[in-house]
Amino acid sequence: MKLTTLLCILCIETVLALTLAVAAVQSYGLVAPSPCLKSRSSPMMLPCAVPSVRPMLSTDVRKITSTNSTAKGNNMDTSKYSDATIAAATICAEAGGEPYAGQVMVGETIANRAINSGKSIRDVCLAPKQFSCWNNRGTMELRMQTMRKHPAWKDCLMIAEGICQPAYTPASPATHYYAPKRCKKPSWAKRMRLVAVFGNHRFYKERI
Repeated sequence: MKLTTLLCILCIETVLALTLAVAAVQSYGLVAPSPCLKSRSSPMMLPCAVPSVRPMLSTDVRKITSTNSTAKGNNMDTSKYSDATIAAATICAEAGGEPYAGQVMVGETIANRAINSGKSIRDVCLAPKQFSCWNNRGTMELRMQTMRKHPAWKDCLMIAEGICQPAYTPASPATHYYAPKRCKKPSWAKRMRLVAVFGNHRFYKERI
């Protein structure tokens, strides 16, 4: 009986240790032999996310169902789209052609910005000159419809639904990213710390 109890305790401790190790490695962009970055099975929780020890309350400052947006002068009625749909379109437009892990990281970036700023997910996505996919305000509705037909749409929507959950806490600290093949290193990158590289994107966080 004592041996069985001891083995159970050891198993639990091993699982917890592996979970924390994988989360830490993924947060800093290192290669971890875990299936979580390939998982597409859970629509409610973002793959690789670690449940928060102190989950955010349902009254979190992020307005999950916000109908307002900072996308002034656009040709898209943002009120008819949920935060998850707008986030999914942003992830898809920014990283639809990237590996799944890269799409997850864009979602993490959106979530971190929302948490840090107290803004809704949609306002973070549609803020002027933040995500290049929305820079052309005159084609926003066309962009939305195009993304919803993209091969990566279902994956991006699953990621978006995950980050829109009130109790969601990002596993990565990333708040910024850029694609070296598309543009030169931005000035803000010098003030930040590189935390991950997935596909064509390099992800950064604020230096403490």
